[in-house]
Amino acid sequence: MTSRRRKSIVVGYDGTAAARLAVEGAAGELDAGGKLVIVYSAGPAPEVSGAFDLKRVIDRGHKRARAELEALLLEAPAQVVDAEMVLIIDDRSPAKAIIKAAKDHEADLIAIGSRGLGATRTALGSVSNEVLHRAEVAVLVFPERLARADINNPNGSGGSAPAAAS
Repeated sequence: MTSRRRKSIVVGYDGTAAARLAVEGAAGELDAGGKLVIVYSAGPAPEVSGAFDLKRVIDRGHKRARAELEALLLEAPAQVVDAEMVLIIDDRSPAKAIIKAAKDHEADLIAIGSRGLGATRTALGSVSNEVLHRAEVAVLVFPERLARADINNPNGSGGSAPAAAS
């Protein structure tokens, strides 16, 4: 990555290994006194948005989001925990929540993980693809395979660099 340090970084978080790697990578890019904004989209999946008891579905999403964020904070390295941090649980779609947080917090970088699960996108998932196309700041994408390489080789000598775009 570049030697330029960032003042505000938004990270899309969903509890996956790639998202955890994005949080760690973003924390490493922060300027001293910089702000790490972690966004968890707890909104209902499109297939359940017509559900009869939508409030219950949303409440369940918020409960899951709180549990995922608590787990992240408990397991995060010092550079993440020591950063000024803002945790956001948002009911919007993941891409919309990330883009809004980036605008609201005047982010100069967005970091996200990607599982590459998009139907027509084999390299990027649909969320990372949408963020890349809608973001007004640089986007750093951490592919799931990079997270798996980190898990399989904790000394850091394996894997590839994250994909960056602006």
